[in-house]
Amino acid sequence: MIFAIWLALAIAVAILASNRGRSSAAWFLLSLVISPPIAGVFLLVSKNLAGAREAGPTPETHVRCPDCAELVRNEAKVCRHCGCKLVPQPPPPTNYWLGPRGDQALTILVRVAVFCLVAYVAMMIAGRV
Repeated sequence: MIFAIWLALAIAVAILASNRGRSSAAWFLLSLVISPPIAGVFLLVSKNLAGAREAGPTPETHVRCPDCAELVRNEAKVCRHCGCKLVPQPPPPTNYWLGPRGDQALTILVRVAVFCLVAYVAMMIAGRV
């Protein structure tokens, strides 16, 4: 009975991973090895890749030309719209503790999930689970 529930939750994690643009087989195996709820939390905390390829220009991939204000790739040396020479811009500094976008709530959730995982493993080793 417990194995059937474990397997059903692992399948649910695999379906959720597929919907979020991740490998369903890898997340299924991961959720079998660790607890499916823990794998589900890690999956929900991870970046959603489903719409990442269709997304348009972002501040991480494009900059505005100083002459014509059109969006051009970060790696471009010359603006394709007006021919202006571009100076490569260094990427904005990221705070390691807040994540690349400064999303403090997300990193707190990751820390809580890691703490729960460590506590769960410690209880398993102690023989209480």
